[in-house]
Amino acid sequence: MQRTQLPAAVSALLVEIVGSAAHPLAPDMAEWLGTSKRFRAFAEAYRDKIRKKARSARDPEGLHDLRCELAVAYLLVQEPRFTVQYEPQGVGGQRAPDFTVLYKGHLPFHLEVTRQRARPRDASNAPVPAAPNGEDARLAGTVCEKLGQMQPGAINVLALLADGEPYQEADVVATTRALLRRASNKEEAYFTRHGFGDSRDFLHRYQRLSGLLLITGWQHGPDTRTLLWENNQARHPIPAAILAILRRMANAPPNSP
Repeated sequence: MQRTQLPAAVSALLVEIVGSAAHPLAPDMAEWLGTSKRFRAFAEAYRDKIRKKARSARDPEGLHDLRCELAVAYLLVQEPRFTVQYEPQGVGGQRAPDFTVLYKGHLPFHLEVTRQRARPRDASNAPVPAAPNGEDARLAGTVCEKLGQMQPGAINVLALLADGEPYQEADVVATTRALLRRASNKEEAYFTRHGFGDSRDFLHRYQRLSGLLLITGWQHGPDTRTLLWENNQARHPIPAAILAILRRMANAPPNSP
Protein backbone atom coordinates (compact mmCIF):
# COMPACT_ATOMS: atom_id res chain seq x y z
CA MET A 1 0.00 0.00 0.00
CA GLN A 2 1.40 3.41 -0.97
CA ARG A 3 1.44 5.80 1.97
CA THR A 4 0.22 9.34 1.81
CA GLN A 5 2.26 12.17 3.30
CA LEU A 6 1.33 12.66 6.95
CA PRO A 7 0.46 16.14 8.20
CA ALA A 8 3.30 17.74 10.15
CA ALA A 9 1.51 17.43 13.49
CA VAL A 10 0.84 13.72 12.92
CA SER A 11 4.45 13.10 11.85
CA ALA A 12 5.65 14.88 14.97
CA LEU A 13 3.41 12.72 17.17
CA LEU A 14 4.66 9.58 15.43
CA VAL A 15 8.30 10.52 16.01
CA GLU A 16 7.57 11.51 19.59
CA ILE A 17 6.10 8.07 20.30
CA VAL A 18 8.36 5.65 18.39
CA GLY A 19 11.46 7.78 17.89
CA SER A 20 11.96 7.42 14.13
CA ALA A 21 10.54 5.93 10.95
CA ALA A 22 13.01 3.04 11.39
CA HIS A 23 11.16 1.75 14.46
CA PRO A 24 9.33 -1.55 13.71
CA LEU A 25 6.00 -0.08 14.87
CA ALA A 26 6.33 3.07 12.78
CA PRO A 27 4.55 1.78 9.63
CA ASP A 28 1.48 0.62 11.55
CA MET A 29 1.36 3.69 13.78
CA ALA A 30 1.69 5.95 10.73
CA GLU A 31 -1.21 4.18 9.05
CA TRP A 32 -3.46 4.33 12.10
CA LEU A 33 -2.58 7.90 13.02
CA GLY A 34 -3.02 9.01 9.43
CA THR A 35 -6.42 7.39 8.91
CA SER A 36 -8.21 7.93 12.22
CA LYS A 37 -8.72 11.16 14.15
CA ARG A 38 -10.05 9.09 17.03
CA PHE A 39 -6.88 7.02 17.20
CA ARG A 40 -4.79 10.20 17.05
CA ALA A 41 -6.68 11.51 20.07
CA PHE A 42 -6.10 8.18 21.85
CA ALA A 43 -2.38 8.24 21.01
CA GLU A 44 -2.07 11.83 22.22
CA ALA A 45 -3.81 10.99 25.49
CA TYR A 46 -1.58 7.97 26.12
CA ARG A 47 1.60 9.02 24.30
CA ASP A 48 3.81 8.57 27.37
CA LYS A 49 2.54 5.07 28.06
CA ILE A 50 2.80 3.98 24.41
CA ARG A 51 6.26 5.55 24.02
CA LYS A 52 7.54 3.75 27.11
CA LYS A 53 6.19 0.41 25.86
CA ALA A 54 7.46 0.91 22.30
CA ARG A 55 10.97 1.87 23.36
CA SER A 56 11.37 -0.68 26.15
CA ALA A 57 10.20 -3.77 24.22
CA ARG A 58 13.11 -6.21 24.36
CA ASP A 59 12.51 -8.29 21.25
CA PRO A 60 10.31 -8.61 18.13
CA GLU A 61 7.81 -10.79 20.00
CA GLY A 62 7.29 -8.07 22.61
CA LEU A 63 6.82 -5.49 19.88
CA HIS A 64 4.28 -7.70 18.13
CA ASP A 65 2.37 -8.07 21.40
CA LEU A 66 2.23 -4.27 21.68
CA ARG A 67 1.18 -4.04 18.03
CA CYS A 68 -1.79 -6.30 18.85
CA GLU A 69 -2.78 -4.11 21.82
CA LEU A 70 -2.69 -0.99 19.69
CA ALA A 71 -4.59 -2.68 16.85
CA VAL A 72 -7.40 -3.46 19.29
CA ALA A 73 -7.27 0.12 20.58
CA TYR A 74 -7.64 1.30 16.98
CA LEU A 75 -10.76 -0.83 16.61
CA LEU A 76 -12.29 0.22 19.93
CA VAL A 77 -11.89 3.96 19.43
CA GLN A 78 -13.68 3.88 16.07
CA GLU A 79 -16.96 3.36 17.93
CA PRO A 80 -18.25 6.80 18.98
CA ARG A 81 -20.32 5.31 21.82
CA PHE A 82 -17.16 3.92 23.44
CA THR A 83 -14.90 5.87 25.79
CA VAL A 84 -11.64 3.92 25.96
CA GLN A 85 -9.23 3.94 28.90
CA TYR A 86 -5.82 2.30 28.42
CA GLU A 87 -4.49 0.27 31.36
CA PRO A 88 -6.45 2.04 34.09
CA GLN A 89 -5.24 1.72 37.67
CA GLY A 90 -5.98 -1.68 39.20
CA VAL A 91 -7.72 -2.09 42.54
CA GLY A 92 -5.79 -3.41 45.55
CA GLY A 93 -2.63 -4.05 43.59
CA GLN A 94 -4.37 -6.37 41.09
CA ARG A 95 -3.17 -5.98 37.51
CA ALA A 96 -5.90 -4.21 35.56
CA PRO A 97 -7.05 -5.29 32.09
CA ASP A 98 -5.60 -3.55 29.06
CA PHE A 99 -8.75 -1.51 28.42
CA THR A 100 -11.76 -0.33 30.35
CA VAL A 101 -14.49 0.83 27.99
CA LEU A 102 -17.56 2.89 28.82
CA TYR A 103 -20.55 2.36 26.56
CA LYS A 104 -22.53 5.61 26.24
CA GLY A 105 -20.58 6.98 29.18
CA HIS A 106 -22.15 4.79 31.84
CA LEU A 107 -21.98 1.04 31.11
CA PRO A 108 -18.41 -0.25 31.63
CA PHE A 109 -16.75 -3.40 30.44
CA HIS A 110 -13.16 -4.58 30.59
CA LEU A 111 -11.18 -5.98 27.69
CA GLU A 112 -7.89 -7.82 28.04
CA VAL A 113 -5.74 -8.37 24.93
CA THR A 114 -3.40 -11.29 24.42
CA ARG A 115 -1.61 -12.80 21.48
CA GLN A 116 -1.48 -16.52 20.81
CA ARG A 117 1.52 -17.78 18.90
CA ALA A 118 0.99 -20.15 15.98
CA ARG A 119 0.42 -23.79 16.83
CA PRO A 120 3.55 -25.94 16.81
CA ARG A 121 4.08 -28.03 13.69
CA ASP A 122 5.10 -31.62 13.16
CA ALA A 123 7.83 -33.02 10.92
CA SER A 124 5.64 -32.57 7.83
CA ASN A 125 5.05 -28.89 8.73
CA ALA A 126 1.39 -29.55 9.55
CA PRO A 127 -0.04 -27.96 12.73
CA VAL A 128 -0.03 -30.31 15.71
CA PRO A 129 -3.66 -31.40 16.20
CA ALA A 130 -5.69 -30.84 19.32
CA ALA A 131 -6.29 -33.60 21.85
CA PRO A 132 -8.71 -36.41 20.87
CA ASN A 133 -11.50 -34.75 22.86
CA GLY A 134 -10.98 -31.54 20.88
CA GLU A 135 -9.27 -29.66 23.69
CA ASP A 136 -6.62 -27.21 22.55
CA ALA A 137 -4.04 -27.16 25.36
CA ARG A 138 -2.61 -23.82 24.30
CA LEU A 139 -6.01 -22.14 24.22
CA ALA A 140 -6.85 -23.69 27.59
CA GLY A 141 -3.59 -22.35 29.01
CA THR A 142 -4.28 -18.87 27.67
CA VAL A 143 -7.77 -18.82 29.19
CA CYS A 144 -6.42 -20.01 32.55
CA GLU A 145 -3.64 -17.43 32.51
CA LYS A 146 -5.95 -14.53 31.75
CA LEU A 147 -8.75 -15.43 34.17
CA GLY A 148 -6.61 -13.92 36.92
CA GLN A 149 -7.08 -10.50 35.32
CA MET A 150 -10.86 -10.70 35.05
CA GLN A 151 -12.45 -8.11 37.32
CA PRO A 152 -15.08 -9.20 39.85
CA GLY A 153 -18.59 -7.83 39.48
CA ALA A 154 -18.00 -6.68 35.89
CA ILE A 155 -18.29 -7.58 32.21
CA ASN A 156 -14.95 -9.05 31.07
CA VAL A 157 -13.96 -9.82 27.48
CA LEU A 158 -10.74 -11.53 26.44
CA ALA A 159 -9.54 -10.49 22.97
CA LEU A 160 -7.19 -13.11 21.58
CA LEU A 161 -5.28 -12.33 18.40
CA ALA A 162 -4.01 -15.65 17.13
CA ASP A 163 -1.13 -16.27 14.77
CA GLY A 164 -1.57 -19.08 12.28
CA GLU A 165 -4.67 -21.20 11.77
CA PRO A 166 -8.02 -19.69 12.80
CA TYR A 167 -9.99 -21.10 15.69
CA GLN A 168 -13.45 -22.46 15.04
CA GLU A 169 -16.32 -22.27 17.49
CA ALA A 170 -15.96 -26.03 18.00
CA ASP A 171 -12.37 -25.49 19.24
CA VAL A 172 -13.51 -23.03 21.88
CA VAL A 173 -16.49 -25.12 22.95
CA ALA A 174 -14.39 -28.30 23.24
CA THR A 175 -11.65 -26.51 25.17
CA THR A 176 -13.95 -24.79 27.66
CA ARG A 177 -15.91 -28.02 28.16
CA ALA A 178 -12.65 -29.84 28.85
CA LEU A 179 -11.71 -27.24 31.46
CA LEU A 180 -15.10 -27.58 33.15
CA ARG A 181 -14.79 -31.36 33.04
CA ARG A 182 -11.39 -31.15 34.71
CA ALA A 183 -12.92 -28.98 37.42
CA SER A 184 -15.83 -31.38 37.88
CA ASN A 185 -13.34 -34.25 38.21
CA LYS A 186 -11.34 -32.15 40.69
CA GLU A 187 -8.07 -32.41 38.79
CA GLU A 188 -6.45 -30.17 41.37
CA ALA A 189 -2.89 -30.60 40.11
CA TYR A 190 -3.90 -29.19 36.71
CA PHE A 191 -5.41 -26.06 38.22
CA THR A 192 -2.68 -25.42 40.77
CA ARG A 193 -0.18 -25.75 37.91
CA HIS A 194 -2.09 -22.96 36.15
CA GLY A 195 -2.04 -20.66 39.16
CA PHE A 196 -5.37 -21.42 40.84
CA GLY A 197 -5.84 -22.45 44.45
CA ASP A 198 -7.90 -25.44 43.36
CA SER A 199 -10.71 -26.39 40.96
CA ARG A 200 -13.26 -24.35 42.95
CA ASP A 201 -11.05 -21.29 42.55
CA PHE A 202 -10.98 -21.90 38.80
CA LEU A 203 -14.78 -22.16 38.61
CA HIS A 204 -15.18 -18.97 40.61
CA ARG A 205 -12.90 -17.06 38.25
CA TYR A 206 -14.30 -18.72 35.11
CA GLN A 207 -17.66 -17.10 35.86
CA ARG A 208 -16.00 -13.70 35.51
CA LEU A 209 -15.22 -14.31 31.82
CA SER A 210 -18.10 -12.89 29.80
CA GLY A 211 -16.77 -13.81 26.38
CA LEU A 212 -13.87 -14.41 24.00
CA LEU A 213 -13.18 -12.34 20.91
CA LEU A 214 -10.82 -14.34 18.70
CA ILE A 215 -9.20 -12.76 15.65
CA THR A 216 -6.85 -14.71 13.39
CA GLY A 217 -4.91 -13.27 10.49
CA TRP A 218 -6.06 -9.67 11.01
CA GLN A 219 -2.75 -8.42 9.67
CA HIS A 220 -3.46 -10.16 6.36
CA GLY A 221 -6.60 -8.26 5.39
CA PRO A 222 -8.96 -10.60 3.51
CA ASP A 223 -7.50 -13.64 5.32
CA THR A 224 -8.93 -12.44 8.64
CA ARG A 225 -11.14 -14.87 10.56
CA THR A 226 -13.11 -13.78 13.60
CA LEU A 227 -15.13 -15.48 16.31
CA LEU A 228 -17.07 -14.06 19.25
CA TRP A 229 -17.87 -16.68 21.88
CA GLU A 230 -20.16 -15.98 24.84
CA ASN A 231 -19.69 -17.74 28.16
CA ASN A 232 -23.11 -19.04 29.19
CA GLN A 233 -21.85 -19.42 32.76
CA ALA A 234 -20.76 -15.80 33.12
CA ARG A 235 -22.16 -13.88 36.06
CA HIS A 236 -22.18 -10.76 33.89
CA PRO A 237 -23.05 -11.55 30.24
CA ILE A 238 -22.20 -9.12 27.47
CA PRO A 239 -25.23 -6.90 26.76
CA ALA A 240 -26.75 -7.24 23.30
CA ALA A 241 -25.82 -3.69 22.23
CA ILE A 242 -22.15 -4.22 23.09
CA LEU A 243 -22.18 -7.68 21.48
CA ALA A 244 -23.38 -6.15 18.22
CA ILE A 245 -20.58 -3.57 18.26
CA LEU A 246 -17.90 -6.17 19.05
CA ARG A 247 -19.11 -8.39 16.22
CA ARG A 248 -18.98 -5.50 13.78
CA MET A 249 -15.59 -4.44 15.13
CA ALA A 250 -14.16 -7.92 14.70
CA ASN A 251 -15.32 -8.04 11.10
CA ALA A 252 -13.44 -4.85 10.22
CA PRO A 253 -9.94 -5.28 11.68
CA PRO A 254 -7.19 -2.87 10.64
CA ASN A 255 -5.27 -4.19 7.67
CA SER A 256 -1.55 -4.33 7.78
CA PRO A 257 -0.34 -1.46 5.64
